[in-house]
Amino acid sequence: MADAADIAAVLSEVRVATGVARAALPIAAGVAGECDECEWWMPRLIEGRCAFCRDGRPRPADWEPPVPHSSSPVATLPVCKEAQPMPAKSIQLPAIAVVAITAVEQLATDRNIALGQAAAELIERGIAAPAASAPVPALERTDIDTLLGMVRARFDDRDEERIELAAVLKRAEVAEARAAEAEAKLVKIRAINAE
Repeated sequence: MADAADIAAVLSEVRVATGVARAALPIAAGVAGECDECEWWMPRLIEGRCAFCRDGRPRPADWEPPVPHSSSPVATLPVCKEAQPMPAKSIQLPAIAVVAITAVEQLATDRNIALGQAAAELIERGIAAPAASAPVPALERTDIDTLLGMVRARFDDRDEERIELAAVLKRAEVAEARAAEAEAKLVKIRAINAE
């Protein structure tokens, strides 16, 4: 299945490449008449053949031949002297893509290889792109005992925070109990005043 898909992709690429190559050539002026191969009347023949016969393309299933016009002369299309360059699309790439492209271009120029080879090497090495020039913090060399002491200190700090949290929760419970007691007294006072 993968082989068939690969072959189809290659054929598609070849078809697109030949189409682009043909599109870059100037279009010759044509004349109306019957095609020498298929004998259908076409409004534009070049070297006596219609576009379908020249390109070897099959006609679409719903295709109908054009109707010949009166004997009035057919307007010919102007010949394009120079191939006009296609306008470039404006593409805005994310910063990480720019960094990756820069890494590929840098490797290609350093080793004097093609961009595709440079990209393949970066992918094989597992390096998408070098990290941006971020400052590397200077780390002190420490031994395991020091690191364990730092970890224990963090856990001790957590114990202190838990004790503080428990004290705050206790105060909140006392305050809620006092508020409930005050509300009960207020209800009694209102009941006495209502009588």
